[in-house]
Amino acid sequence: MSGSSTSTTLDALLKSANQRAATAYNKMSLADRKKIAAEEKEKGNKLFTQGNIAGALECYEEAILLDPTQPIYFGNACQCLIKLKKFKEVIHYADEALELDPKFVKALMRRATAKFELKNFEGAIQDLRAALEIEPNNSALKTDLDAAIAAFNEMKAKQQLEERKRNAARTAPASLAEQKPLSNSIKEVELPEPEIKSALPVEAKPAAKKVAAAKMTTPVEEPPKLDIKVPTTAPKSFYLFEQAYATMGGRTDLLAQYFDLIKPEFLPQLFKESLSGEIISSYVDVISEVYYARGEIEKGVLILEQLSKVSRFDLVKMFLSSTQAEDVQKVLRKLKTSDKADDALKSRIAALETAWMS
Repeated sequence: MSGSSTSTTLDALLKSANQRAATAYNKMSLADRKKIAAEEKEKGNKLFTQGNIAGALECYEEAILLDPTQPIYFGNACQCLIKLKKFKEVIHYADEALELDPKFVKALMRRATAKFELKNFEGAIQDLRAALEIEPNNSALKTDLDAAIAAFNEMKAKQQLEERKRNAARTAPASLAEQKPLSNSIKEVELPEPEIKSALPVEAKPAAKKVAAAKMTTPVEEPPKLDIKVPTTAPKSFYLFEQAYATMGGRTDLLAQYFDLIKPEFLPQLFKESLSGEIISSYVDVISEVYYARGEIEKGVLILEQLSKVSRFDLVKMFLSSTQAEDVQKVLRKLKTSDKADDALKSRIAALETAWMS
């Protein structure tokens, strides 16, 4: 088994396994141990779907004790640890699963999620690319990879900006660096670039600095929005849905027009194994910004109910980012406090809170 400095939990677990092997477990046949391990996994699955994450984790760990040769037991433990936000331990368990089965895509996905939450975006990208080499048509992996790349680029851009600021501060002329602002209302401004030497007298320099600051805050002109045609008929398959969905660039107004065509009751059949966090976020945005404004509270509730019936909902829910999960919480609160939500609707929303946030 591979070692790791990130967590000693698994080491302790396997040590316990060795201790038990010398006592109770050595009285069992290998077949019996495997049988009981499989039963523990099934118990864990039931507890997980009931929202008892800690109980499910205990079952999966018991299965590992009985039969540490099955990567799925480690993978299921990862699933629980993500819910419990123990991301370093997720990586440790996923490492073990991948040592047993290097092509275990779910272990790669869960390790990528843990690395993403720990801001190791480059590591998450590596794991997701490795997973896509195994399952190149997995749309959820593609969505997660795009998100990891975007987060990595954003982090790098912030780092570069901070580095430029530090360099500017180090190389700024002493007379400018020591100069006080004109008034208390001016908290902080950008100094001119070091290579630009001002010919203005000293008393005029604060005005020059204000101009520089204004330049920094000038918004970049956005390109004109493309004239995107929304389909006029509901998609009959996820392939058709994805084709149209990809052209809308996340524009809530267009998505609302498109989602209006799709009966909420059809969503479980439409998404099946293809539901992703991105799609959930799009529906949440449309419910919050469009349906709520139109007073269609019950429609928003029905959509969230049907999304929770999609076959891979529990898995996708587990991999929602903290921001996505918060957005779901916010829209549920928004719907619940609407003056159009009667007692019956509030009861349905309470059930949704359990389904979505457990």
